[in-house]
Amino acid sequence: MKAITFGLLLSLLIVAGCSNADYDLDEVVAVLEGEEIQAKYVLTLYPLDDEGIRNYVLGEVLVQESKNMGIFISEEEIESNKTSLYQGLEAQEIYESLPEEGKAFYEEQAEVLNVTPEEYYEIWLDVHHTHSAYIQAYINKVIFISELEEDLDLMDLEDLEIMDQRIDDHMDELVELYKQSGKLTVM
Repeated sequence: MKAITFGLLLSLLIVAGCSNADYDLDEVVAVLEGEEIQAKYVLTLYPLDDEGIRNYVLGEVLVQESKNMGIFISEEEIESNKTSLYQGLEAQEIYESLPEEGKAFYEEQAEVLNVTPEEYYEIWLDVHHTHSAYIQAYINKVIFISELEEDLDLMDLEDLEIMDQRIDDHMDELVELYKQSGKLTVM
């Protein structure tokens, strides 16, 4: 009987330990150029796991690198990108038009951040399109310009895979450079 009770208690502790409610939203997960990146910032785009932290930090590094290169994306451009697929719809209307199975991620993240799914979706749209705009501008300026000199055909699947790998490698190297130079610390 004690073994069963112990097993049940252990199972409950494991489930509770994996529960979203246990997040410390103010926990610092990384520091980029002296600015703290807290768990709640990562949760605006990704689950709070190693991959989510890595992806968020990478996005922030690319935003910073873009700005250092003189690339600035206007609020108007970001707003335009947010609504380009859903002309004339507000964020809440876009969220409501999503299929039910597509809403699960937003509902989970909203629960963790203690906001409604519609509020979370609006936050996600803003952060996602900001990161995306800077990442695309960076890739266009730094990678595509130099790679196009090699005469890669981006309509060819093999060449596209080569380009994707080069982009991934470049981004990994950039993050490592930031870490080595002390500009980035991931906790």
